[in-house]
Order: sequence, then structure tokens, then C-alpha cells
Amino acid sequence: MKTQVFYSLALLCLGLLGACSRDSRVGYETSKPAPTTGTTLTQETALSGDSTTYPYDLWIGRAVTRVEQEPNASRLKIELVRWSQNPYGGSDAIFCATNPGNHPVLVWNVRQQVSFAHRDGAAKPWETRENDYPGRGWSHSTIPAGGSVQFPMLSPAKTSKTEWRVCLLYSRELAGSHPPSSRFGGDFESISPSVREPDEQ
Repeated sequence: MKTQVFYSLALLCLGLLGACSRDSRVGYETSKPAPTTGTTLTQETALSGDSTTYPYDLWIGRAVTRVEQEPNASRLKIELVRWSQNPYGGSDAIFCATNPGNHPVLVWNVRQQVSFAHRDGAAKPWETRENDYPGRGWSHSTIPAGGSVQFPMLSPAKTSKTEWRVCLLYSRELAGSHPPSSRFGGDFESISPSVREPDEQ
């Protein structure tokens, strides 16, 4: 019981810090479309109309944060590792986030977005289904330089034709900053390739 109360208080503190501190991260989606292009597991396919020029605005509490994208050589790399059945009867996609940069990163928001095709043939929009501080599978939210973290994401797919992806928002440790008093700056985004749940598992 005490553990549950402590955990609830810790989450509440994180939320309050996110509302008032630029370097404590709890994010909320804006009405703007999510940036960058999507890819499938078998081939890279640009989704026309599914791009936004960085930086773009993201609401964090009542404040607007300017989200940017790091150069490809430093940006977090997100890839699908495997599919797995979870204890609740659903399918988990196990992703791996790798930090190729020279400084640690703090992942402060994990989003799951689903793509829906319009009947009139218009571009597929991305709809955010999940938007949270790193949760299930994340033992820590900091990824050291050269390090990686694997985490599960419950598939929202009704059929194998449903495309979805994971978006990570993160900040990078500032030069001259060291644990245990690390400071993180910048608001960056990395998006996984689009995935589809396999027909048979």
C-alpha cells in the first residue's frame, strides 16, 4: 500500500514539474499534424502530405514547446525488434531506441500514432492514440551515449492492414553537465518506421 501511494505521489510530482519546468517533460499533442514521413517494414514509402517542417509547436501543459529534429547522425534511432504476445492477450511490438550521439538523452514523451486512409484517396493522417511519460518497459528514461533501451508498445491494430508508429520526444544532456546534476536542453523528436501487425504470430 505504501509503495502504491509513493508511486502515485511520484507521478503527480513529475506532472507538476512538467507544467512549470522546461527541462521536466510531460507533453501534450497539438492540433498540428505529426511531422516526418512514414515507412513500412519492407520498403520506405513516403506518405505524401505527411510532413511538417521543423521546428513545430507542441503544447506542454499550458505552454508551447518548439520541437526540433537533430541531424540524422545524432538522432535517436528507433527500430522494431520483434513481436511478442503479452500476458493480457494482446500483441506487443518490441522497439529498440538507440542513442548514437555523444551525450546522453532524456526521453520525456512516448506517443503511439495510427494511420487511417481516406476513402477519397487523400493523404493518410496520423492520429495520436497514446501520449505519455515513458511507462511500461522503461526502467529508466535516460539513454547514455551509445546505449539503447528496449520497450514494448501494445498494438492498436484491428487488422494487419493498420499502420502505426512510435514517436519519442527527448532532450540531450548539455555540455559540461554531469550526473548526478545532469541538465538537459533542447526538445527533439524521432519517429519509428511504420509497422503492421503480422497476419500470423
